[in-house]
Amino acid sequence: METPGFPRPPHSFRIAFALPAFLIACWRPVYSQGDCVAITRAREETISTLPGKVLTTALTVTSLSSLDRRFESRLELPPGWRNLAPDFPFVLSGNRSDVRLLSIAVPPATPPGKYRIRYSLSDNAVPPCRAGMMIEVSVEAFHRIQLQILEAPHFVVSGSPSRVSFVLRNLGNGPSAVRLSVRGAENISAVPDSASETLHALESRPVSVLVTADPSITEHTRYVLELRAAPGEDTAEVATASCLIEVLPRGSTADLQFHEVPLDVTVRAAGESGRSGGQTEVAGGGTITDRGTERVDL
Repeated sequence: METPGFPRPPHSFRIAFALPAFLIACWRPVYSQGDCVAITRAREETISTLPGKVLTTALTVTSLSSLDRRFESRLELPPGWRNLAPDFPFVLSGNRSDVRLLSIAVPPATPPGKYRIRYSLSDNAVPPCRAGMMIEVSVEAFHRIQLQILEAPHFVVSGSPSRVSFVLRNLGNGPSAVRLSVRGAENISAVPDSASETLHALESRPVSVLVTADPSITEHTRYVLELRAAPGEDTAEVATASCLIEVLPRGSTADLQFHEVPLDVTVRAAGESGRSGGQTEVAGGGTITDRGTERVDL
């Protein structure tokens, strides 16, 4: 119906006027991303850790609305890192807070440097309520060398070379240059196959030492062979491994730790009509201890 003296408004004007009114009538408050929930840490600085350790930190999740929401979490980690405490879906009451504990295993071979992990939350509402936090982790350099003996002879005859085997391990998270040295002894030569080795992180490598006693040694001698592995890093400890070797003089039985037992060997033979046969008998006895308290008879 038109009012006298006033022209009827065009159709497009009436639609434009009605649209804002419709939006106002249907408007309900919604929370934008990050406005419905907040994630905080007690300390915002970078977390420092060592390779092979378990990183633990606590996050506080706070509801910024009066609604109860059911959240699911997601943890994004660097390759090889493991989440030791998976987080299950949880309900966060309106205007309340909850503490979520993160426990993460850092691989032993992780190179030193800066890494980032991301923790995020989301619900199934439309639009969803979301929040996330980035945590920076600093993995420190770790240097440690381990040296263990693999095989060593109990006796070395003077003048005859013998080899002692070791295993060298780099337990650090970076390459390490190692210098090898042997503690010497009079009339005994002990030389490692290599004076230095370079190992990658967590690498193991066999090394050996050639031991030669002077042929002029005439007495039974005990020698402690000690191999030292000194890393190039000033903060790393020197690794050592040792073994006891007995040096026996060549051609001398004065000090040998053996006992002689006299034996008699009797051989008998017989035959007839082109057939023959034989019999051997070994008999003897003697003591096998220095005091003569134990005896063996054959």
